[in-house]
Amino acid sequence: MRKDAVAPTRRPAADLPPAGGGEEREKQRAVRQKKKYPGGRTFTQWRRLPYKDRHAWVTQAQCDLLGLWVTCKKKKRCRRHRTCRGDQFACYWQRRQTLSPAQCKREDALCAPLQAMVNIGPELAE
Repeated sequence: MRKDAVAPTRRPAADLPPAGGGEEREKQRAVRQKKKYPGGRTFTQWRRLPYKDRHAWVTQAQCDLLGLWVTCKKKKRCRRHRTCRGDQFACYWQRRQTLSPAQCKREDALCAPLQAMVNIGPELAE
């Protein structure tokens, strides 16, 4: 090697792309994908669920968000698991009857993003 020639610098191993056909990159992408839908699902998984299942998951998430398991008098199991373990529909509507209109409006505002998720379905995939 000549004296005035500069040796090429090497990139650190962390900066190099993964070896192979990109399989490692796909795994990393899957890990980074956000799971922000009820049940720890991604958007694709969520939209493929039948409407009935999406409705049940959203109802469960609503009950957990509102903390209905705290006031559950019928089931000790709900308080033990810190989530609604009984009939979520009955718990929700029983609680709703005891609230004032202002409180109902506040709870509706809290649950609006969850309720909007029910309508996400396969028709929006395309």
